[in-house]
Formats: sequence, structure tokens, C-alpha cells
Amino acid sequence: MINVNFLVFDDFESLDLFGVVEIFGRLTNIYTLNYYSMKGGLVKSSQNAEMMTQPI
Repeated sequence: MINVNFLVFDDFESLDLFGVVEIFGRLTNIYTLNYYSMKGGLVKSSQNAEMMTQPI
């Protein structure tokens, strides 16, 4: 498995993150997707989508 890590910040653009996640997410047997932010927890996009993250 290959770990793919995403650094998420407040008011991120949903398309900037989810477009890439969609590509990697289709290959679930090859990649493991991880989401990180400075403090961890819920991070909201500028479109109010929430993403659960782990702390760095």
C-alpha cells in the first residue's frame, strides 16, 4: 500500500481537494488516503464541506 497524505486547511476549495481524492480513491487496493491539518478534527471548506483530519 502507498500512503497518500493530504494537508487540509480552513476554507480550502472543495474541488482542489476532492478532485484529487476522487482519482486516488478509485484505486483503493493500491493507495491509502490520509487527511491531516495542524490541530486535527473537522476542517471546513469555503463551500462548508467538512473533512475529518488527524493532527500533524
